[in-house]
Amino acid sequence: MIPDALIQAIAQAIATAEGFFVAGALPARANNPGNLKMGNVGLGTIGGKTVYPSAEAGWGALHRQVSLMLTGQSAYYKPSMTIAQVAAIYTGGDNAAAWARIVAARLGTTVDATLTQLLGRGPERTQNTLLIAALVALGGALVLSMTD
Repeated sequence: MIPDALIQAIAQAIATAEGFFVAGALPARANNPGNLKMGNVGLGTIGGKTVYPSAEAGWGALHRQVSLMLTGQSAYYKPSMTIAQVAAIYTGGDNAAAWARIVAARLGTTVDATLTQLLGRGPERTQNTLLIAALVALGGALVLSMTD
């Protein structure tokens, strides 16, 4: 089972890279922290991005996407991919390097870390302490330390 704190931390990092916390940015207006393209779920789309009825619904969609990425159930992402490789697909190549740097920095790792390493599993485990920022309340964060 994937730890909820890890899913939340990765989702938080993606939301930061996507600009969700910037007032007036498309992800914020669409209640879509992951800037996901999931089609019309009843409220239309903005620039091809799904509009969710609430930020909570948008976070739920992003958490599901992250879970699929980490478990290998995604059609696009594999656990063996690095953050940089995920970025290339997730952004469609639009400023992927900056996106990867932001996500990696939020997770306390490098763009060369794999999703498997973030899980702390297998021979690829990171040797450094992985800092995970987990969203615990609106506008607040808790930093958890996970060591090998």
